Amino acid sequence: MIWVRGSTWGALSKVKQASGSTMPVLPAADRLDQPRIQGVPVRVSQYVPAATAYVADTSQIVAVHRTDPSVEVDRSAAFTSGGVYVKCNERIS
Repeated sequence: MIWVRGSTWGALSKVKQASGSTMPVLPAADRLDQPRIQGVPVRVSQYVPAATAYVADTSQIVAVHRTDPSVEVDRSAAFTSGGVYVKCNERIS
């Protein structure tokens, strides 16, 4: 799996096969159900820094649920505005 920022994917999709060529290196994203580079799925995320790509073999990624989520409510912190603060914590690794 490859993760990139939207602006990075946009820049990559404009790269041509050679100087002066009109042929793109990547297939047109609008013709794909899922963007891919050499058959590897690409996910666009705002959380990836610009001009950066993260590549991982997803068959080697394991997430372990370590604790049940805990929810805390604090009605006093936003008392003057009539609000309620809610915090939810969960640990995974």
